[in-house]
Amino acid sequence: MKKSILVLIIVLLLGALTTTVFAGSLATESGDWAYPNAPTFTAALGSQTITGSLGPTPTDGQDPFNVNIPSNLEVTSVAYSGPGGPHNLVGCGLTGTSNLNQSFSANNSGCQLSWFINTNFAEYASGWTVTIVTQNKPVPTDTEAPSWSVPANITVSATSAAGAVVNYTATASDNVGVTSSSCSPASGSTFTIGTATVTCTAADAAGNTGTASFTVTVEDTTPPNLTMPADITLDPTSAAGAVVNYTASATDNVGLATFGCVPASGSTFAIGTTTVTCTATDVAGNTATATFTVTVEDTTAPTWTVPADITEEATSASGAVVNYTASASDIVGVASSSCSPVSGSTFAIGTTPVTCTAADAAGNTGTASFNVTVEDTTAPTWTVPADITEEATSASGAVVNYTASASDIVGVASSSCSPVSGSTFAIGTTPVTCTAADAAGNTGTASFNVTVEDTIAPTWTVPADISVIATGLSGAVVSYTATPSDIVGATSSSCSPASGSTFYLGTVAVTCTAQDAAGNTGTASFNVTVGVDTGSTGTLSQGIENMGLPNGVENSLVGPVNQADRLLNDNNPSNDGAVCNKLDEFLVHVADNLAEGGITQAQADLLINFAHAIQTELGC
Repeated sequence: MKKSILVLIIVLLLGALTTTVFAGSLATESGDWAYPNAPTFTAALGSQTITGSLGPTPTDGQDPFNVNIPSNLEVTSVAYSGPGGPHNLVGCGLTGTSNLNQSFSANNSGCQLSWFINTNFAEYASGWTVTIVTQNKPVPTDTEAPSWSVPANITVSATSAAGAVVNYTATASDNVGVTSSSCSPASGSTFTIGTATVTCTAADAAGNTGTASFTVTVEDTTPPNLTMPADITLDPTSAAGAVVNYTASATDNVGLATFGCVPASGSTFAIGTTTVTCTATDVAGNTATATFTVTVEDTTAPTWTVPADITEEATSASGAVVNYTASASDIVGVASSSCSPVSGSTFAIGTTPVTCTAADAAGNTGTASFNVTVEDTTAPTWTVPADITEEATSASGAVVNYTASASDIVGVASSSCSPVSGSTFAIGTTPVTCTAADAAGNTGTASFNVTVEDTIAPTWTVPADISVIATGLSGAVVSYTATPSDIVGATSSSCSPASGSTFYLGTVAVTCTAQDAAGNTGTASFNVTVGVDTGSTGTLSQGIENMGLPNGVENSLVGPVNQADRLLNDNNPSNDGAVCNKLDEFLVHVADNLAEGGITQAQADLLINFAHAIQTELGC
C-alpha cells in the first residue's frame, strides 16, 4: 500500500512561532503565527488535505498541537526528534504516553492526534520534528445502490389543452458516488392532463442501480372565460315586448364542452328588465356563468275605444242607469283605467259627458270622451210575479198573496189588480190583470195567472210495528187502528190484511192505501209479527187437542209436547237441551202420523211450523 509521510517542524523563536509542513515530494505550504494568536496550518497529502492547529496559549502542560487525519487515511506511526520531554500523545487509538515513537493498528482513520508539552516551555528554544506516517485506507466492496430524494406526488393545473409544464427536483446520492442518474419524464416536460408516473434511475461505479418514482397529476380546474355584451335597452315592438339579438362568447384553456345563454339571442324579451344568464362548461366539467340585462321600455300612451253618444229612456225621476262598454288598449298593457261617470251609474235626465282615462305600467296616460242623454217617454211599468202555482188548502181552494207594483219616472197616478192579493182562489187557473196610469196619461198593464192545485196525496196515521204471541196453531187475531187524512178529503181508504184478521206465525206487512178526489194516492205500512215464547208448548198441546184427532194419534203427539212443557215450567235453563229433544221426538211422531194417514198435510204443516218456532226461540 502506498504511504505518504507528513513531516511537521516547529521552530521556537524569540517573539514568534513558525511552522513548516512537509509532505514527501508534494508542494510545501507554510504558515506562521505570533503569540498569542491561535495558529492553523494545512498540508497536501496526495489529493487529501491535512489540517492542524496549535493551542493559543503555549504554556507547560496545557496547549496541545493537534493534527486532523482524513477519513480515507490511516495513521501507521508517529516519530519525534528534538529536545525536551516527556510528552503525551493522545487520539487515534492512543490514550497518553511519553513515547512518541508509536505504531498504530488499522481503523484509526478520521481521527485527531494531539501532542501535549509537559515540561518547561523554554526547553524548546531549538527546533524539533514530529513525523506522522499514514497510508490509504482500504476501499471496501460497494454493494449499496444509490438512493433518491424525490418530491411528493405533484398536482398542478393545466395551462393548455396539451397539459402543463412541470418542474421538479429529484436528487440521487451514493456512499461511493453516483455515476449516472436520470428521471423520465424529465423536469420541465409538458405533462398531459391526467396522472403520469415519473421514474428516476441512478447507478454508481460498482454498477448498483437505485430507482424511485412519484406521480404528476395535471388537472383542469380553471373555468371558462365569458365575454358578455353591455346591458341593453330598447323599445317594445308589441305587447309581447321586443326581439333582441346579442353576441356573447366563451373561451377555455383546455376546450369548451357546452355554452349557451338563456334567454337566447333572438328571443322575444317581455317589457321590463330581463336577466340573461350565460353558462359555459369545459371538457373537465368546470362551469362559469355571467349575466347582463335586457330592458324593454314603453313610451306609448294607451288608446281608448268608446261608444258613440248614447240616448236612453229615463227609468225613474232620477234618470236612468246607463251601461256602456269602453275599453283601453296598450302595447304594454293597461295598468289602470276608469270612466266617470262609471258604466252602470244613474244618469240624470239631460246630457252628461263621460270622460275615460287609462294609464299603462310605464305611466303613459290616454283619454277619450262621449255623451249620455236620458229622456222620458215611457208609460208606467208593472212588476208582477211570474205565474203562481199554489197547493189547495181546502175544498174551496187556497188564499193566495202576491206582490205587484207599478212604477213611472214621473209618478203613478192610479193602479189596481183584480182579483186582489189575499183572495181565495178556487181550484183551477185564474188570471190576474193589473192596470196603472201616470200623470202624463201613459197607461201600463200586466197580467199573470194563479193556479190552485191539489197534488198532495192523503197521509196515514198507522201504528208502530206490532208483535204478539200466537194464541193458537194458526197464529193470533190482531186488531189495530189506521186513519187516513187529506186537505181536500179522502174518497176511499183500506188496509190489508184488515184489522181483526188472523195473522199466521211469522211477520206480515200491513199496507194501507187512500185516494182523494184529485186522484192522489197515499200509502203507509207496518209489520205484524206473530211469534212464540217458552210457554207456547202449552198452546201447541191445546192446538193438538182442538184438532179432534183419533185418540191414538192425539196421544202420540201430545205426550212429548206435555213432557217438554213440564221441563220448561221447572224454570231450569239446563232443561233446554231436553226440551229440544222432546220437540225433535214430537216432529218424528208428526212425520209418522202423516205417513200413516193419521193427520192431513195441512195439519202436519201447522204442527211442524209451530214446533220449529218454539225450537228457534229456545235456540235448539
